[in-house]
Parts: sequence; structure tokens; C-alpha cells
Amino acid sequence: MTNSNRIKLTWISFLSYALTGALVIVTGMVMGNIADYFNLPVSSMSNTFTFLNAGILISIFL
Repeated sequence: MTNSNRIKLTWISFLSYALTGALVIVTGMVMGNIADYFNLPVSSMSNTFTFLNAGILISIFL
């Protein structure tokens, strides 16, 4: 495997991890349960998790 292929696979892994995390949380698969646990509206909790996922994505690129 060449170094170019390793770099491409690394980027694909990072992006798929970030996309999967963003979709699972924000689309509501677990958002309702989390919002109920913290006694917050779903919109507030989804906003919080959107910023958390953005932070994770930024840290991946750094």
C-alpha cells in the first residue's frame, strides 16, 4: 500500500466518523432520550450536540 492510499483512507475514515456521529445524534435516534434525561427541549439539546460534533470535526482536522 502506498503512502498516498494510506492518506486517502485516513481522510475517508475521519470524514465517515464525523458524518456518522453527526447523523446519529442530530437526526433524533437518541436525541429524545437525552433531552428527556436532562429535562431540556429537544431543540436545545440538538443545538448543543451540533456544536459538540463541530468541535470533534475541527479537532480531527487539527
